[in-house]
Order: sequence, then C-alpha cells, then structure tokens
Amino acid sequence: MKLSGYGVTPMKYHHKPLLLGLVFTVTLMTLSLLTIPKPAYAMCCSCVCNKCVEPAHDRTRTHVSDTIANHQTWMLDSLWYENVLPAMMKMANQLSAVAMQQVQIIGTFMDAEMQMQTQQLLQKLQAEAHKDYQPSEELCSIGTGVRSLASSERMGELTSLVMSKRTIDRQMRNQNTLAADPAKDAVARINQFANRYCNKKDNNEGFGKLCDGATKPEFHNKDVDFTRTIDVPLTLDVNFATGNTGAGAKATDDEQDVLAMATNLFANKIMTGNLNIDGQRAPDRERFLDYRAVMAKRSVAQNTFNTLIGMKSAGSGIGTTELNAILEELGVPAAQVTQILGNNPSYYAQMELLTKKIFQNPSFYINLYDKPANVNRKAVALQALQLMLLNDTFNSQMRTELIMALALESELMKAQEGIQGRLNDQN
Repeated sequence: MKLSGYGVTPMKYHHKPLLLGLVFTVTLMTLSLLTIPKPAYAMCCSCVCNKCVEPAHDRTRTHVSDTIANHQTWMLDSLWYENVLPAMMKMANQLSAVAMQQVQIIGTFMDAEMQMQTQQLLQKLQAEAHKDYQPSEELCSIGTGVRSLASSERMGELTSLVMSKRTIDRQMRNQNTLAADPAKDAVARINQFANRYCNKKDNNEGFGKLCDGATKPEFHNKDVDFTRTIDVPLTLDVNFATGNTGAGAKATDDEQDVLAMATNLFANKIMTGNLNIDGQRAPDRERFLDYRAVMAKRSVAQNTFNTLIGMKSAGSGIGTTELNAILEELGVPAAQVTQILGNNPSYYAQMELLTKKIFQNPSFYINLYDKPANVNRKAVALQALQLMLLNDTFNSQMRTELIMALALESELMKAQEGIQGRLNDQN
C-alpha cells in the first residue's frame, strides 16, 4: 500500500501512531518545498514540455520516496531504536531502581521505628525492674526482725509444756520432787521465802526473826507480785529448752521467781494421805476421783499462766541486734535496751516491737514514700504480722472461754450438790 500516492510503505510504522503522524507532517512539508517550480524548467516548457516534465516528475517522486524512506529509517532506527528508546529504557530502569531504593528507605525507617520502640520498651521494663527491685531498708528491718519468731514461739511452747508437767508432777506427788513428801515441800518453800522473798517491813515488821538479813530488795515479794515478776518484763530469763545442767548449775533468778509464784497460785496445799486406792473403800475412791477433778480444773486455769510464761521466756537470740536497733531509733539509750528486751528477746517482746513499737517511729511513715512495689511488700509483711497477732488473740480468747466454762461448771456443781442433797433427804 502506497502513502499519498508516493509509494512509501509504512513498514513497522503501523504500531507507532504518534511517530507516524510526525513523519507524515514532515513529508508533506518536504513535498510542498520540492513541488515549487524552478526557473530552469520554465525555459524549456515552450519546446519540449511534454518530454521533459514527465521524467522530471518521476525523478522527483523517486527522490521524494527515497528521501521519505531514508528519513523514516533514520527516525525509527537511528533516532528511536538506537537513541530515544534505549535512553527511555535506561531512564525507566533508573526510575525503577530509585523507586525501589525509596521503598527500601521507607522500610528502613519502619524497621528503625520498630527497633526504637523495642529498645524503648526494654529500657522502660529495665527501669521498672530497677525501681521495683531496689531494696527497702524498712522492709529489710521487718524481715530481719521476724527471723526468730518461729523458733522463739516454739521455745515458748516448750516452756509452757514444762511448766504444765511440773505442776502435774507436784500435785501428783511424783518421785524426785519435793511434793513427794508434803511436809518437805512446805519446809522448802518457807526456807525459800525467808532467804529470798522476805521483807522485814511486811506484817508490821513482824518478820524480823524469820527473814534473812541478806535478802535483796529487788527480790522482795516477787513470789506474789505478778506485776513485777511477769507483767512488766518483756522477756523473762526462763529457758527450759537447753536446761541448766552440769556441775554447779542452778536456775536463773526469773526461773526461781516464776516457779515460786506458780506454786503459790496453783496447788498451794498438796493433798496428803495415801492415794493408793487398791482395796480401799468406795468413799476413798470417790475422794481420789474428786482430787483428780480438782487438778484438771487447776490445769485449765494454769494453762493461761503457763502460756504467758512461755510467750515471755527467752527466745532464740536470732536478730537481737536488729531488734535492739528498733528501740534505739525510738530514743531509748543503748545501755537500757538490754534491760528492756533482755539478752534474747522473747516471742512476746518481738511481737511488741513488730506490731506496736515500729509504728511509734515517725521514720516508718516517712519511709512509706517509697517505690510502689516496696510499699506493697511492706503491706504484705504487715499483713503477715497482723495474721500472727490475730492468731495469738484467737488463742487467748479460747483460753478465756475455757476459764469461763470452768467457772460455770464450778457454779453448776454447787447447785447440783444442793439438788442431790434434797433428793437424798426425800428418799
């Protein structure tokens, strides 16, 4: 197919509409310039016009067709395929590479953001851990003070058990005790009173011949003075766990005072006579059972006394330095701390410090301005102490109920005996 009658073949130009229009425009402009008549041809038109015009037109068409073909070849091959197209392809590759680099940079920014957030989270957790696990001096003080509570409580329970056994052995007049012979028991107690607890000024100075002049004022009447002997001291030098054994060993002052008071309070008079009921009459057997009933009632009452002695008996001695420091922070002179707490603070003394005295120190409340974790730890520690105190209170209430029940039983026995007596009279 010819283009505008000039014999130009579109070749590969059919798929390039834009470039084809450009070539066609350039061709028309070229043709318009080539068809302008020249003066040289006008001179021969008069003679041989028909013979020279047609060959000239053929040469012109041939020249135009070749020129257009060459121009088309140059436009497509040289200009487009060899220069423009490779340049545009390189430009596309470069733009694609730059775009990929930009996406990579965006991805790098995203990775950096994630990395920074992770580092920030780790640093935050590290700071929180550093803050939460920073030790608290107040918490360490409480933790150190409670170390000996368990062992001291166990030693107190053993002391109560020994006191209870000693009372039962005395009332049962067991062998190897002074109460085995009631007369000797009374003599030994009188001698102890004269040599240790007697005060010449008592009884309107009637003890002048009885009292030993060497008695010390600090021991006067301690066998009957509950306040000085048991109530006021936080720790009693009473320790039946290790015992006082060996040559020359003897009981401590507090042990002597406590046992003397227990003897005066419970079973002051030992039952005399033969308690062997084998072959005895029925009244003697009933008397024996009544006596054991009295001992059972005394043991209930004495249980409270023994428990109090156990709670105030000497502890294990663990953490004594830290417990002394609590009183020193309250302003107690160091020389008086040992006098108040003793060498080995008792369970009672430790609970007194940990559940009462520490709250009297203003620094305790100042130290509450601490890390939230430490404040929670202190709350848990104080809650544990509160549970121990509530347990002690519960046990005390149980002992009180036992004593009230015993008192009620004693009153009912009087009424029962009266009713039984009237019934016997009627019969």
